[in-house]
Amino acid sequence: MRTSYLLLTLGLSALSLQSALADEFAEISDSGLNAHGVVSVNQAAGNVNQQANLRSISISQDAAIAITPLTQQNGLTPVPDSAASSARLGANVFAGSQGAIGINQSAGSNNQSANMLSIAIAGKSAYASPAVVQDQLLASTSTVTATGQPSGTSKPTGKLQAEIADTAFQGSRGVVQINQIAGSQNRAVNVLAVQWVSP
Repeated sequence: MRTSYLLLTLGLSALSLQSALADEFAEISDSGLNAHGVVSVNQAAGNVNQQANLRSISISQDAAIAITPLTQQNGLTPVPDSAASSARLGANVFAGSQGAIGINQSAGSNNQSANMLSIAIAGKSAYASPAVVQDQLLASTSTVTATGQPSGTSKPTGKLQAEIADTAFQGSRGVVQINQIAGSQNRAVNVLAVQWVSP
């Protein structure tokens, strides 16, 4: 719990210090070194962004069912695209980390991103089923207005930049899921489902 607090604090500090570089600027630097366990970070610079890190793990000698649900918030008011958006994961971010690492980073507006991990482990001759959101639901999601209309069709007018430093995640082990967005009206999803039945 203490690690998560420090990660969020460092990310927000970087955001406030660097905001002058772009209209919407999101950065995480020198954070999460050697982190262990389940780490989830959502960082957004902009408006009407939806982000989720979802984990579901089920272990049983009988039947193991791991369900990762996803719901969408509708009725949000879209905002115009900004002139410039920049998202950056800096040097040494989460280097040496181990476990389930999920990061959603957005600079812009009207974006959606989700990391989903579902693991089901069952004993010999048992049933294991990881369940994640269906492809049809992912294809149908969008940021919509209160009247149910799409969030807009305007084109970005400025520079869009997304960057991950060479040393970020160096030596990390386990499951690392990253969604990084610079711009508006984007959707990014990472889904991993694993099932294991003991032989």
